[in-house]
Amino acid sequence: MINKLSILFLIFIPVVVMGQQPQTDQNWQLAWEDNFNHFNNNKWLKTNDCQHGDAPQLFLRTNVRTYNGNLVIRMNNDTAHCHGQHDTNSSCQSCNLSLLYKYTSGRVETMPEYAIQYGYVEARIKVPYHEGLWPAFWTLIKQGLYLEEPDHTASEIDIFEMYANKGTNHLETNLHHAYDYTESNTAYLQEHDLNNFSYTDWHKYAIEWDPVKIIWYVDDTPIRTTYNHGILDPVRLIMNIAVAKGKGLQPETSPYFEEKMLVDYVKVYGLKCDKHTTINEIPDFSAYDYKVKKSI
Repeated sequence: MINKLSILFLIFIPVVVMGQQPQTDQNWQLAWEDNFNHFNNNKWLKTNDCQHGDAPQLFLRTNVRTYNGNLVIRMNNDTAHCHGQHDTNSSCQSCNLSLLYKYTSGRVETMPEYAIQYGYVEARIKVPYHEGLWPAFWTLIKQGLYLEEPDHTASEIDIFEMYANKGTNHLETNLHHAYDYTESNTAYLQEHDLNNFSYTDWHKYAIEWDPVKIIWYVDDTPIRTTYNHGILDPVRLIMNIAVAKGKGLQPETSPYFEEKMLVDYVKVYGLKCDKHTTINEIPDFSAYDYKVKKSI
């Protein structure tokens, strides 16, 4: 029989949270990737005629394309009217038909079949520097799940957000519990000023996400580790440039400017075997890789 002192000792054993990267841990296997040699409409949705909150840009599908092996997300200060051609699968709001938008931009998100639930997500991205822009790589609850339902949990992991007025070596990571109006938007915000880093160069950005922890990486180096505060639902991946209304100066409306966020690739990995694997998912035991997850 274990006495009470022993029970208390077991309860307060510290838990060491370890990272597992695909480059160094063969437990990971590639689930899917996109190298953007062309735009894959089965994987990605170009959002159209939509807006993000009250930010003054209009997202148009014409501002997203692939070129020279990169996904190109373009933002400029062209004015544009909403034409009501919003895709209901998109996570952003329908635009205002009566409003003249000061800027146009691009936004992509994964289609429902490519939503993920836990794993390692990595993208190689080059971000523009321009006063007032707000580039972001983030997640949101997948299409078909409704946050108002009690069985669904928080949805958003900000893999990175950039604000030009804070410098090109500065990025922010965050979590949001959607529809929790008692929680501050900065409750899980962390700001990072990185050495020998400028987001205007090519860099790898990644998260390792499971039910217990989330680890953020830049160029294979962990920059933040936190316990998972409730991001449990399957999510879509989103990449976009918006205007940082309320976060700094807005970009100029004239003369004309055009900025581009470039994405070389996106890779999504899953573990070969973890506690969620069921016997029915193993078709051939003789060929199955029995590697054990190192962070157990």
